[in-house]
Amino acid sequence: MKNKKKIICYAGVIATLLFLICTISITGDEQNENRIYDVNRNGVINFQDAGLCYVYIYNGVDDPYGNLLYDVNFDGVVSEEDCIDIWMHKD
Repeated sequence: MKNKKKIICYAGVIATLLFLICTISITGDEQNENRIYDVNRNGVINFQDAGLCYVYIYNGVDDPYGNLLYDVNFDGVVSEEDCIDIWMHKD
């Protein structure tokens, strides 16, 4: 009888730990998903990221690496829409 209670207790603890691990990993994925808008890679999505995109557009820079960085909506063109998307996803 005592062994049955121990097994049930251990099973409960293991199930709880698995639930917590799954929850933590899902939350981490959601946070990483928005990191594409952090164009200056400082860990915060804010006005600086949108401002860098704006300056990139209006200075007429056409750099393959910059285009990959600032084209956050993946339409192939760095435009005001990308700046707006960055601003809408700010922390």
